[in-house]
Amino acid sequence: MINFFEYIFKGFLHYINLIFGLLDFKDLGFMWIIIIGIIIAFFVSKDVRKNVLGLFHPSLNVIKTLPGFLFLILFLGYYIYIAIFFEEKITFIVLILSIYLFVQDFFKTNLNLLLESENSIFDSIKDISFPVILLCIQQISTMFENGTFNNLNYVLLSLLIIPIYSILFFAMKHYCIYTDFYARYKKYIDIDDYSFFKIFNDSLIECGTYKENEKVLSKFIMDNRKKSYEEMKVKLNQDIRKIISSEKKPIRKKEKNAKYKPSKLFIIFNYIWIFNIVSVLVSVLFKRYLNTPFDFWYYWSYGILLIYFWYDLMKLKRIENQYDFVIYMFIYIILIVFLLLYNHSLTTFRLTELGFLIPIFIVIRLCTYYKKFPNLLTLPFLSKNNFFGLKPEDYKNK
Repeated sequence: MINFFEYIFKGFLHYINLIFGLLDFKDLGFMWIIIIGIIIAFFVSKDVRKNVLGLFHPSLNVIKTLPGFLFLILFLGYYIYIAIFFEEKITFIVLILSIYLFVQDFFKTNLNLLLESENSIFDSIKDISFPVILLCIQQISTMFENGTFNNLNYVLLSLLIIPIYSILFFAMKHYCIYTDFYARYKKYIDIDDYSFFKIFNDSLIECGTYKENEKVLSKFIMDNRKKSYEEMKVKLNQDIRKIISSEKKPIRKKEKNAKYKPSKLFIIFNYIWIFNIVSVLVSVLFKRYLNTPFDFWYYWSYGILLIYFWYDLMKLKRIENQYDFVIYMFIYIILIVFLLLYNHSLTTFRLTELGFLIPIFIVIRLCTYYKKFPNLLTLPFLSKNNFFGLKPEDYKNK
């Protein structure tokens, strides 16, 4: 029994290494041709180029702020650390994660510092933790695969960015919201900012959330203008619960989002998908343990599953216009080609290699089962939320 679990565990780690190897693509020059082609396509369009270049100015403005500068130093320090101490050399996977962490999470972090942000502190920490943990798993699985753990301490230490980021983010969010509030109501406050900071914190503890505190404290300030710290503190203790009660709106029962119910036709086609996935899985098991060659039925089922896979991938994103439909259609076709090329490059000796795409087929189907496939004919040609951020009004008369 112990040997069985050890076999499963090693197979799982090997599959993780195959997934990360897929993201590396060092030996597939075709991928680099596609990437360069996409980059050229981005900058051929004047509108796309204008939108991309327009990001640089707000980027500099973000870095000039205290939170932006501190988070920039934190992220750069993390990159330098993994470049120096991680066992593997910097590969394409590290580049992807670095771009993801730096571009997306850097700006998202600074936006989440604002009071208007819908993301909670936990959501922000979760966003930054995902690529860090993913990279850590990749390194640990590689160590298990190679049987060497000399670099384990350095890898585990890389996780320290999560608590460091959490503390810094909480402190910066508190700082930004307080300074913004104090600046807006300063003309009504007759005490110094440090004394008012204590008033702000006491009110926040009672309110529980920054948004609720914004409403309650603003009303309190307008009713108690130009008072001393002692007077304001006494008045706050007396009135805050009354203000909170008056500001609370009657709680309405949240209407449950109606879950998309698959049609009978979809359910029938889903049974066809199940039949083919089982068929491919049986063929893989026979190939692995009985050395039975793949027959025509295996390749036929595999082809059907690839069509289903494209169909499911198209349901991952919320496609709102025909322009995006065509773009995502080609992106997912290229992705499928990458997967097939990578799958073909594997040695196909172990079970995880022979059936590499089967778990991916299953996971994507489960994730998209209750999502609708976008109908190309009913979609507008271009809408506001489109892939390149183009303006629909510029293309109405063209």
